[in-house]
Amino acid sequence: MERPFHIDSGKQQKLTSDIMSLRKAFTLIELLVVIGIIGILIALIIPAVQAAREAARRMQCVNNMKQVGLAIHGFHNNQKGIPPSAIELERMSFFAFIYPYVEQQTLYDILSAKTNGIMEFSSAHWWEGQADFLAADMPTPEQKSAFGSVSIYLCPTRRGAPAYIDTTTNHFNGCSSGPQTDYGMVYWPAGNDGPEYGWMFGWNQKEPEVHINNHVGPFRLARLMSPQLSVENWSAWSPRDSFTWIADGLTNQLMLGEKHIPINRLGKCEGTPGNPAQYELHSGDCSYLSIGTWGINSSARSFLTWNGELTLATGPFDFNDDGFSPTFHYAFGSYHPGVSNFLLGDGSVTAVSNSTQHSVLAAYSHVKDGKSVALP
Repeated sequence: MERPFHIDSGKQQKLTSDIMSLRKAFTLIELLVVIGIIGILIALIIPAVQAAREAARRMQCVNNMKQVGLAIHGFHNNQKGIPPSAIELERMSFFAFIYPYVEQQTLYDILSAKTNGIMEFSSAHWWEGQADFLAADMPTPEQKSAFGSVSIYLCPTRRGAPAYIDTTTNHFNGCSSGPQTDYGMVYWPAGNDGPEYGWMFGWNQKEPEVHINNHVGPFRLARLMSPQLSVENWSAWSPRDSFTWIADGLTNQLMLGEKHIPINRLGKCEGTPGNPAQYELHSGDCSYLSIGTWGINSSARSFLTWNGELTLATGPFDFNDDGFSPTFHYAFGSYHPGVSNFLLGDGSVTAVSNSTQHSVLAAYSHVKDGKSVALP
């Protein structure tokens, strides 16, 4: 009878220990393979995470613009007209007109109370406590934060709230201090033989044949109770146009778009007359409460300037440090890769490719050119 194989307990424990110690170690090749696999996974995961985050931010941007579209239609239903682009130079703009329709009645009431109802935001710098007889000072940082925290006016790809600017710089006696926005009204000047071509002269009541009649974008100045320009008339306004003004149809009309702000201009609104910096204010990140004066373009953009036709800016670094470029002054453009969001007249939002031709963008900006085009 054979004797069974037997290992004493001491040797068995040593053998087990030796085997376990071998299992805890990796060869250099195995370590390099593992490190390589981890690196590949990270390289794949990080862009996917970034893309997912950008997709979420872009969707929020779309939703913001849809809320503005609903506000335009709500305003139209109640006021029987399209929200005006502004009352007049240096006075309330479109973005403040629709405050009550984006659940910001309190902010609207603050503006009315602090400007004696005439909605004037000019060189008085009321935002910074330097008000004149027309306005009381903005009293608290909390109120400033409230104005700058209207989320539907901000694209999360570009920035978060609160977004407002404090500055003592006075641009052409215009308004610069106040809340900021990433969106701009679409405007289109009809004339091409005068200084109104491509400039913001569409916001001046003094020469209606130039500043109103030659303006064929969706938003025009408010109608005043009297053609005489006086303080008593500023508070008595009504919408100038109904949706019938957009003769080409609401589905064929760009109303609002993401405005181009070069990344080195974000949060800045500098520039003074007489030096190259003055051109920077046209694309300056200034207050949306007022259109400002004839050179300031903080609340609107166009695809046309005195110096030629424009298309969409290609991204946040487009036209950095280029204070003389027409596109730098006036372009639409987003920080989303490859596209910019636009609100159409019917309330829908579409992503427009940054490579879209000017002829298409122009046709969608003019309210009654009769051209049949389609966005790509």
